[in-house]
Amino acid sequence: MRILWQLSCAVALGIASTIAASGAELDVLAAPAPFAGFRTPPPRAFNWTGCYLGGHTGYALADHELTGTFLAGVPGFLSVPTSVTLASTLPNELGSNGFLLGGQVGCNLQFAQSWVIGFEADASWANIQASDRQTLAGSFTDPLTTFTATSDATLSTKTDFIATATARLGYAIGWMGQGLVYGKGGAAWITNRYNFTGQVTFSGVCTVVSLPPPQCIATSSQIDVFNWTSRKTLVGWTVGVGVEWVMWGNWTIKGEYDFLDFGNQTIALNDQVFGPVNLTVRQRINEFKVGFNYRFGPPVVDRAPW
Repeated sequence: MRILWQLSCAVALGIASTIAASGAELDVLAAPAPFAGFRTPPPRAFNWTGCYLGGHTGYALADHELTGTFLAGVPGFLSVPTSVTLASTLPNELGSNGFLLGGQVGCNLQFAQSWVIGFEADASWANIQASDRQTLAGSFTDPLTTFTATSDATLSTKTDFIATATARLGYAIGWMGQGLVYGKGGAAWITNRYNFTGQVTFSGVCTVVSLPPPQCIATSSQIDVFNWTSRKTLVGWTVGVGVEWVMWGNWTIKGEYDFLDFGNQTIALNDQVFGPVNLTVRQRINEFKVGFNYRFGPPVVDRAPW
């Protein structure tokens, strides 16, 4: 019995020693150094670097200040050649408005994590127009003749093309930098049409002169139609602000406001009968645009470390 007890104690001690030795060995093999080989995956961010192509639509409000005078020659009523004023635009302010539709192309470079610089060119077909009816009547005399001149005409303007070339500076926002708030500025071009169309009615009463040769022997009237026209491209400057946001993948949407100023410009209008006349025009435009862009290149990249 005593031998059995000693044998049991020896076996138990041997098993305990084996378990302890195995545990110690397992601890040595399984316990790595703290955080050894552990790395946080780099965060992802939207990539604004690259070129893009897109389209836009919008609405524009334009302000025209026109200064000038339209003159027409009197058709032989007076003994001394003269002319009459058909309409005076000193000044005449026309507010026009209309829609626009176009496209844009540009390239960006993202730097210092969130800053974005770039260049963009856009062009729009526009239908920004306004008109103003003008009427004028007057009477004139000289020693031989009294006559009246009455005019009824419409002065109209239309902007049918707008283009800009601008530099942009923006800042990426959002948890992945998927938004871009930006400002822009640069050169602007527009193409305008100007028309002054109507008719003038001349009515004259002649005084009969008995001394030879007779100067006038009858009354007369005449209606002349006029159409002064011009089409000219103006150059100015523009500034604007906008925001752009990622929709999915490489597609983004944008909203933008632009102010365009073309200063004072001299416009020559011409009529085949009455000849040329010059107007001074000052024009400013406010644009509100929404659009989309498709960006070439990877839409998302690993964010660079600080």
